Amino acid sequence: MAENREIKGINEAVLRILAAANNKEKIIIFGDGDLDGVSSAVILEEALEILGNPASFIFFANREKYGYGLSENVLKLIEPRAPALLIVLDCGTCNLKGAELAAKMGFEVIIIDHHQPLEILPERALIVNPKQSGDEYPFKELCAAALSYKLIKALVFAAGKPFSPEQFLELAALATLYDQVPLKEDNEQIVNQALFSFPQTKRIGLKILYELMECRIFDRPEIQEKIIPILSAAGYRDYKNEAFPFLLEKRSRQKVKKMALELMEKSRRKKERISEIMIEIKEKRDLSQVIIFEGSKDWPLSLLGTIASKLCEYYRKPAFIYHEGEEQSQGSVRVPSEMDAIMMMTPCAKILLNYGGHPRASGFGLKNENLEKFRKCLIDNYQLVF
Repeated sequence: MAENREIKGINEAVLRILAAANNKEKIIIFGDGDLDGVSSAVILEEALEILGNPASFIFFANREKYGYGLSENVLKLIEPRAPALLIVLDCGTCNLKGAELAAKMGFEVIIIDHHQPLEILPERALIVNPKQSGDEYPFKELCAAALSYKLIKALVFAAGKPFSPEQFLELAALATLYDQVPLKEDNEQIVNQALFSFPQTKRIGLKILYELMECRIFDRPEIQEKIIPILSAAGYRDYKNEAFPFLLEKRSRQKVKKMALELMEKSRRKKERISEIMIEIKEKRDLSQVIIFEGSKDWPLSLLGTIASKLCEYYRKPAFIYHEGEEQSQGSVRVPSEMDAIMMMTPCAKILLNYGGHPRASGFGLKNENLEKFRKCLIDNYQLVF
């Protein structure tokens, strides 16, 4: 792996987390609600357990309830827990206002993220993101769980504790395959190494899924087609993503099997609903513009990324798909490989409440009253950007 140079901020993050663990400080973990964010949170929590200071509170971004990333609604939920070290996983790079508000509340913020930075970074946060300006690490395409893996490897080593890389590596590999980051260099090595350990995993949840899904080969397609769709179908109970306790549980096989069956059923229903929405869009919506810009109050946020991906692939044009809430809408964006979603949305930034992500896969939030303005802005700037 490309380790001749360190990822910017990683050494400082290791030292700060180690000090917090040694001093028994209060540590809060906040992760994005997808499989990358969940895997990152499991990796970090297990490392904190090894250090003897588990997180005092762990929660995830239920986007339908709290909005995307480190939002004001999220911070209101945890404000009574300040002061504390707040570690933000798989989001935060583009949450400028959120990071500032968190600092004012008394949180010390560390952001471990891989999303494309905007022109300005959160000033009052320690950021671990290889895409930030000034980072000299040669490989930029790590997902958040892979970044978390690199961080806790250094963290546990610095603490002088025994380290079993397999238990963390398999989570980094699952997130790498889920997030569809380029399978080369660091990412290829993470996945290839994990494929050897998957059959011998000590995680009860993965063992049971392998049995129920009749996994035999343990190659990339098998993991991507059989395991990842089930884990990514997890929903929320209160502030917890259901995949988190499923991957973290180390004792009760009976409890985990029940959870596995529930996740499998949710995955089946998710596929059905996606098919219904795809039919609705193709048959009833106007798709003649240079972009696809569609939304509904009835489309769950958790399905938008998949729907946008399918539409983008089928029509070979940018797809902006959103869930319309009472006052605000949140959406997912997918664009063809030669385009850049961030670049498309930047001329419209004043219309948006938030936006960010990756060049090919991003998200946005805005007030409902600005939906048509945003659509027109995207179309008007399409020829200028591309």
